[in-house]
Amino acid sequence: AQIKAMAGYQPITYSGQVFLLKSSGLASWERWFFRPWQKIISSTIKQVQIPGLHGSIFEQGNVEALSAALRELLSEDQRIEAPKLA
Repeated sequence: AQIKAMAGYQPITYSGQVFLLKSSGLASWERWFFRPWQKIISSTIKQVQIPGLHGSIFEQGNVEALSAALRELLSEDQRIEAPKLA
């Protein structure tokens, strides 16, 4: 279902800040899931890999890494701006 939904999606260019939190379980899907976004994002994508699979990043042992990554990203950028759509 996810692949079918992605096939028909037509994103537009985005110039705002992007933080990508991705699970290590999807590392082998880099080419299909993450690289296409780089084509439409004109700014740098800050990427952080979280241990686990997509659904298990909220489980004990992984959620600590997720929380640490979120704290770091939020402390780096205290100001949240509205997205600029082109």
